[in-house]
Amino acid sequence: MPIVLDLINLRLGRELVYADLLSMLERKHPTILPGHTLLQQSREAFFSLFMPGGHYSPSVNRAIARAVAVSRDTEAGPLKAKSALN
Repeated sequence: MPIVLDLINLRLGRELVYADLLSMLERKHPTILPGHTLLQQSREAFFSLFMPGGHYSPSVNRAIARAVAVSRDTEAGPLKAKSALN
């Protein structure tokens, strides 16, 4: 799950520090990557994604829970948050 700094780096067009690890995990396991979708949903209110202390807001937690449920209920292979979180 991306933290504030990860999302800032994505917004700036930078690769995540752990991008290689994510690629390896994607090849071997169903994976949900919410970073880009979270950025799209927060264009005007970036920090509204987070509560004090860096925890995700309730609305983000609900979106992530929906994506996990969709992933669990499908056999379509690895899901990207771009489709699962919308």
